[in-house]
Amino acid sequence: MVTSTVIEYFPNTYDGALPMCGPAAGARRNFDGALDLRLLYEYTCADVPESRFACRVCSDGASRCLEDADCPGGACGALEPLAPPEDGLSAECTEFLLTHPEKFSESPSPSDLGGDFVTPRLTACMGDFSGTIPPTAEQLARRDFFVRASQIPESFILTDMFFGTIGIAEVFHRRTNGKHPWGNTGVEYNSPLLTPEERTALNAGMRRVTEDAAAVRYMRKYYQPTGRTRSKVLTVHAHDDGLVLVENESKYRQAFEAAKNTDRLVQLYTPYGGHCGFITEIFPAFDAITAWVERDEKPSLASVRAACPGCRFTDQLPGRGA
Repeated sequence: MVTSTVIEYFPNTYDGALPMCGPAAGARRNFDGALDLRLLYEYTCADVPESRFACRVCSDGASRCLEDADCPGGACGALEPLAPPEDGLSAECTEFLLTHPEKFSESPSPSDLGGDFVTPRLTACMGDFSGTIPPTAEQLARRDFFVRASQIPESFILTDMFFGTIGIAEVFHRRTNGKHPWGNTGVEYNSPLLTPEERTALNAGMRRVTEDAAAVRYMRKYYQPTGRTRSKVLTVHAHDDGLVLVENESKYRQAFEAAKNTDRLVQLYTPYGGHCGFITEIFPAFDAITAWVERDEKPSLASVRAACPGCRFTDQLPGRGA
């Protein structure tokens, strides 16, 4: 997003850009997706009290904590009152976590320092994601439903829910002055992987949230790409990216079309790699944008494939959904 933003803020400064795996549909659309996942999680895990996203309260009655060590001279007690899921977390829990980043991680890796705020709660609902402890039948059923309803790979659930909790909370409490830039009023959840009965129940049971106009303006300002730049732009995105969905690229192209600037945009896709894990394809992409800038050799799928026969670029395009 930084790459896509600076070439538009400074349209005459950069000759070329290579935004890979970018949230090019803009901040608001991507956080609408984060809200969808959070509300789907609340629907899926509603009968599991241990799955709630909240901090605990120190014995002083005010400070927030996850364990006794967070309360000098005191104890970490009961859960705080639950905040609405569209807030991400309570203001107090958000401040505690953001000032103690060792208490959480965007990555589910067990080698990360400190505790993880997200993983224990998802584990309570859907079972252990590391494969160490076999999930119960109920946990597997919840996980299966969540994957089918969200259509994101199971391997991305933990990371995506970081943005559906701490990510949403940081924006809501620190950026938009307690206003919601996301909403789902009127949205019909229609995953083809659900049965008709499951879809009906989901749409009837999902919490509904209405966005605030001022917060929406903030998110569009910081930032929704416009396609207005003089940079030559080459993007690379994996179809199986479960964090920044490949459909972001469709919206990016629409922005360039609206700006009548599509001659400056080339988009490449890989069928694998998840979120920027296609290491082999990065090098020919870098060579391609360099040749386009320095020698005006505009790349194409065919030319990049020819330069790297072993690379796994694909001609499959993403959908053009809303």
